[in-house]
Amino acid sequence: MKYRGKVTVLLTTLVLATVCLWYINDNGEQNVAINTSGVRFFTAATLAKSKSFCTDLGTNYLKPEWDFRRYERPKFLTNYKNPCYLGRRMTNNESLVEGRALHCLPYFIVAGFPKSGTTDLWARLFNHAEIHIKHGKEPRFFNIGRFTAPFERVMVQYIRMFARSTIELQTLVAPLDCGHEFPYHHGITGEATVDASFDIKDWRQVPGNENCSEPAFTNADVAYHLNPNMKIIFVVRNPVDRAYSDYIYEARFLRYPTNPQLFHAAVIDAMRNHTDCWRHHHSVRACAYNNTIESMKVRLRVGMYHIFIQDWIDVFSSDNILVIKAEDTMGPPKIADVYNRIFSFLSVRPFTRMEEMEVFQRGPVNVRSKHERNIGEMLPETRKMLESFYRPFNEALRKLIPEIDYNAI
Repeated sequence: MKYRGKVTVLLTTLVLATVCLWYINDNGEQNVAINTSGVRFFTAATLAKSKSFCTDLGTNYLKPEWDFRRYERPKFLTNYKNPCYLGRRMTNNESLVEGRALHCLPYFIVAGFPKSGTTDLWARLFNHAEIHIKHGKEPRFFNIGRFTAPFERVMVQYIRMFARSTIELQTLVAPLDCGHEFPYHHGITGEATVDASFDIKDWRQVPGNENCSEPAFTNADVAYHLNPNMKIIFVVRNPVDRAYSDYIYEARFLRYPTNPQLFHAAVIDAMRNHTDCWRHHHSVRACAYNNTIESMKVRLRVGMYHIFIQDWIDVFSSDNILVIKAEDTMGPPKIADVYNRIFSFLSVRPFTRMEEMEVFQRGPVNVRSKHERNIGEMLPETRKMLESFYRPFNEALRKLIPEIDYNAI
């Protein structure tokens, strides 16, 4: 399948000659990044962005402790499919002491998008024998956590989150005849901070984004710096339905009243704020990364999928990006094919027939409560208004990913 424009994204097929081939990946030893404190370096795409909308780069270095480029990427072990390395043991207070232990970073991230069935996806991935996720779904490291302390310190916290999964990765060993040195550990782990795709807290203070009208560095650059071979999964959903689902869901925590009329009014306000921002900035992307122009009630920017997906594609190899439709994961006839694509993308074996029967027959998770269902559907005029708003964004997404066309619904 071709992604038009800048990229060609490979959606791999499931046909493999033997079971052992699922264990084989280009798990060559990766280069160790140098300590880059005070050094400016960019991927080609990020450098192009910085030249387009940044001035006097480096003259306003506000938060040097947030500079992820100072983190020295460890040397990953070649007998682990997952990016793992030997390092010092970590105590309960997150300090480092003498001794060596196995630590692992995520092999994959489900980076987007909220209210698109990612919790359901996470629950089903949990049942795969080669995917070990004995930790929470959303650590929020990329969009929030890395701004809470010096980067080296929050990296310790992030790595510790994978401790239980790391133990399982250590115990899973591929058969002897699978073309790898023995023991070869073929398990993988990951996380699913779905706001990582679009949410960058305090991006203006991030080193490399100083004096920029919109982000040059995004969360994609951070993920790439940790592991250039990381696999990135995006789940998209009809942005109109996603917005209403998000409105109802966030009310659980923010306790605002909900009904179709109030949603309609909130949509009007959000649209006005976005159009005002476009007039002021002359850049839709700048406004898409501006979290001050809308409330949690109506997050229209989340549905501008192509902007955020393109930023990740620009940083990573196109082979490392997979985009799937939430609507195809809801049940037969497409659900099995979608998961086969995911497993092929992650280079793990497919579900067996028995596993499919068990996993796919389970009901969805994180669904609306009875009270939330009683709120009813959005007003027809609200839907029409949102469809008009999202039409150009849907068209841009279709040009990027031809098989996803929400304007055709």
